[in-house]
Amino acid sequence: MVETVRAMFPDIPTAAIQADLQRTGSVETTVDNVLRDGGLPVPVSAVPSQPTSPSPSNHATNNTTSSSSSRKQHDNLIQRYKLDPAANGAVEPPKVWEADPTKRQHALQQRKAFMVMQARQKLMDKQKQKEQAAAAVVEDTPAATEKSFDDLSVEELNTLTPEQRRQHMLQAYEKKMMQA
Repeated sequence: MVETVRAMFPDIPTAAIQADLQRTGSVETTVDNVLRDGGLPVPVSAVPSQPTSPSPSNHATNNTTSSSSSRKQHDNLIQRYKLDPAANGAVEPPKVWEADPTKRQHALQQRKAFMVMQARQKLMDKQKQKEQAAAAVVEDTPAATEKSFDDLSVEELNTLTPEQRRQHMLQAYEKKMMQA
């Protein structure tokens, strides 16, 4: 029964499947629990141990565990796919379905790398635009930044960006601390 559930959900730890099967006694109920909850709770008593003789189910569990932990080690897609950040991916690879599986896999890897680099470039462009917009807002309101916090009217306070408000409040606090 464990193998049946494991074949459908290879990402679920074997200990969690065994515990749920012992509790429910039904493969169908265990599968329903996985689908409803998105997984099964790992029992507290399940401690990963090294098997003395390798079995197919333990080997599959170890591969799943190592692949999930390797995914957590990568901070971003460039590290995960071992891409060169200096390569901007300006040249789009051809959209061709090759007859040879190795050529097809290579073409798909190039396509994936291109899409990752394209998404990275879009993100960097958006961040630049946000920074430029924030700088433009700060430059557009020089009169408000020249006045002290106490001298600003309510309308002027409402036009300040959150960063400008923080700066004014910090200046007012420092001024108050110097007077005390």
